[in-house]
Amino acid sequence: MKKLLTILLVLHLLITLSACQNSDEVVTKENEFVDVAAISPNINHFMGKSVLVRNDIVETIGTRGFVLDKDHVFSGERILVIDPSKNLLTFSNNKTPEVLVKGTVTKLNLNEIETKYGLKLDADGYRKYEKKPVIIAEFMMLSPDPGDINDNVDFYNNQPLAIKGEVEAVTNYGLVILDEEKIFSAKDLIVVQPKPRIELHEDAIVIVYGVLRPFIPGELVQAYNLDWDLSTQEEIEIEYSQKYVLVANKIQLLEQESD
Repeated sequence: MKKLLTILLVLHLLITLSACQNSDEVVTKENEFVDVAAISPNINHFMGKSVLVRNDIVETIGTRGFVLDKDHVFSGERILVIDPSKNLLTFSNNKTPEVLVKGTVTKLNLNEIETKYGLKLDADGYRKYEKKPVIIAEFMMLSPDPGDINDNVDFYNNQPLAIKGEVEAVTNYGLVILDEEKIFSAKDLIVVQPKPRIELHEDAIVIVYGVLRPFIPGELVQAYNLDWDLSTQEEIEIEYSQKYVLVANKIQLLEQESD
């Protein structure tokens, strides 16, 4: 009897594993980027899950509703994001911004969201999104490409940012040169990594969370307790003076994306 039960258990496990291997279900990892176009066709998989997306805002609904699409080209299924927080983002008028959003996927039920978060939203503006997928944001951050920052430093200065890019170079005093992925003509962004520093290698794809500041070595040393002596400060200032830097408070390594 015990032998028969063991055989049946093994058969059950084999069938279960086989079903998992043959499944077409979308598989995501925690804090892995999700293409917004993949959420609507796979809503049963994403319902109730936390996702990380980074896309252009192509439409706004009041101050809390944002419709995201990839690269501002309406490439597929767009998705609505609602930000219930008290600290709403402000945007530059120069261009439609790119944002990084972490939040939970659900289907839009405006009454439930208003009740849960104590909001008053414009019913007419959200009507066409009712019962469709929506991301309820846990946080939203401006996420320009590295090259875009240099063209609008007055707006981004002293703002918390989440910048996705490719590591072009790493120095021995905590500076990281960040480049826009696969865009060789774009301007680089200098990242200051205070201690403790994580080990980075060239060509790594990262998100750098931090604040943009003018590159004044003496001020950075005092503000972030950097280990730059006067000789190092002078060397750095010669090479990077009159530029802005992103002072990192967190660097997230991402899996290398396939071509």
